Amino acid sequence: MREKFLHTICCSSCGKVLSKSFQGTQTYINCPRCGAELYYEVGENGPTIKMLKEPKNPPVIPQVPA
Repeated sequence: MREKFLHTICCSSCGKVLSKSFQGTQTYINCPRCGAELYYEVGENGPTIKMLKEPKNPPVIPQVPA
């Protein structure tokens, strides 16, 4: 028997940690940092995250110095 494994769910837009969930979880959530609307499901092979609505102000990704 497999032990339950806790998965960390992060916003696919800004990286904010949203939840820690077990297999079988299905959730709709709005990211408190960027406002993206997300749906995630934790299946047998790990979490699947779908962005339903892009954030109004997407985060600015800093440039890497050359």
